[in-house]
Amino acid sequence: MKIYDLHDSDGHLCAFEVSNTFLGRRRACAIAARVPGARVVRRPGLLSWSGDEVFCEFEIGEARFEISEPFGDSSRFWIGPVAPRTAPELAAVRVAFAHARPL
Repeated sequence: MKIYDLHDSDGHLCAFEVSNTFLGRRRACAIAARVPGARVVRRPGLLSWSGDEVFCEFEIGEARFEISEPFGDSSRFWIGPVAPRTAPELAAVRVAFAHARPL
């Protein structure tokens, strides 16, 4: 899966984006759930196409992450920590998405 890294002003990875052309909201949340140590606390509902920008939230240790579709109508999903900061756990999340196959 193609990853678009987002870095802070110091060059540290702070979030990333993935194309959602062949990746739906439920599948993105399922990939996040497979990250070692991850616990999903919010999943897409039955109407996963609804306008909620943030559609998945998960925790790894003390770090909380979210997956969103900016503007509810974007060609990419944004994945990163809820609090704007770098998080070492983000590397494991990125690996899970990089190795996932879209449907």
